[in-house]
Amino acid sequence: ANIVYVGYRYFDGSLAEHPDTTEWRYFDSRQASADLHDVSVSLHRLLGGKWVSTGKSKDGMAAYTHRALYPEDVDVTVPFVAPISTEQSDYTLGDYCFLGTESRPDVTQDTDEACRQMHDYLLQVARRYCSGNAADDHYFFNEYLRRRTAHTSYGELSHQELRDMVNDFVVQIGEVYFQLWSYNRYVHGDYFRTFGSSAEWQQWVREEALPVNGFTDAQMVDFLIDGLIPDTSPKSPFKGDLEGISPKRETSVYPYYVQAARELGTIAYDCRLFADTPLFRDFSPEEIATMGNQVYSFLVREDWSQAEHYDNSLMRYIKSDFLPHDAQHPIVFVYGQHDPWTGASIHSDDMGPAVRRLIVPSGYHSNDIYSFPAATQQELYQYLKEAGLEVRQSQYQ
Repeated sequence: ANIVYVGYRYFDGSLAEHPDTTEWRYFDSRQASADLHDVSVSLHRLLGGKWVSTGKSKDGMAAYTHRALYPEDVDVTVPFVAPISTEQSDYTLGDYCFLGTESRPDVTQDTDEACRQMHDYLLQVARRYCSGNAADDHYFFNEYLRRRTAHTSYGELSHQELRDMVNDFVVQIGEVYFQLWSYNRYVHGDYFRTFGSSAEWQQWVREEALPVNGFTDAQMVDFLIDGLIPDTSPKSPFKGDLEGISPKRETSVYPYYVQAARELGTIAYDCRLFADTPLFRDFSPEEIATMGNQVYSFLVREDWSQAEHYDNSLMRYIKSDFLPHDAQHPIVFVYGQHDPWTGASIHSDDMGPAVRRLIVPSGYHSNDIYSFPAATQQELYQYLKEAGLEVRQSQYQ
């Protein structure tokens, strides 16, 4: 065998059915990297030759943090679609979702006019969600409250309740868009619709979900508010609170949000894009600037305290010192051009001589090397060859 898979602490089979949250203090990248180091040291006694570490998304973050803390464990590291955030609320991710490559001038700019138009289109749809309809400034938000909570209208919430629920509402808007841009899929209750390409889902949005020649309130409600209603599958990442039950901790991605709150940071949507809409008229500019945070929407309330422990020292070291100055062995970061996670990709000036960045044209979060354009495949293979690896291209597609 020449592949070793390592299960990440607290995830999937390594997560207790009812985790004791007093133990979250043992849950961080330094612990995980120490685990990976122990595995590496043990297996190096048996398996010689060159070693490559890799992973996708959260696993890619584990790969580069392990490499930063134990730089001699492997010869090459290839993180796929792995963000690097030094803020608990990373608005670069939400900006990339709403605005695309326009928000990251150092990333290969999108030359697909249809994609640019779709970002503009969905941003205007989001503004309509925050502006209600002709009869009710808060129509869509009130529908959201009625379907997701015990409340029925904007007017019956206290200021703090309103702030929390508007935060959730904007996160909900962003999450529907994030799924489309990241995975070419749309989630509707327990129904997952996956598209073969971004062009296919864009056509579906324009012609069926939210027709470009005019969409009704009913279509808006169906597309957004019912779009992420918790489903019945035990591993859905989109479960929420229903009738006082909090099944979120049972989901496969829940530990990620705990770790995001503690050290990694995660997606935040910039509500200032909607500050002039009726939904935000009762909030100060200072309040609006701190809303749209995914952490408080995805964690159960008793775990909100984890955000108080936020420590970005490791992520700051990786971004500001390790990658531009300290990395001595090859690290190749691979991102997708259309993937919102690319909003938190490494910047051009974050990369020292040993660091490379590949942007896959029209790529998204689910891409793997077999779906890359041939030129991008060859570019990655060339980096690996320069690192001294023997590259044998698979015929598998």
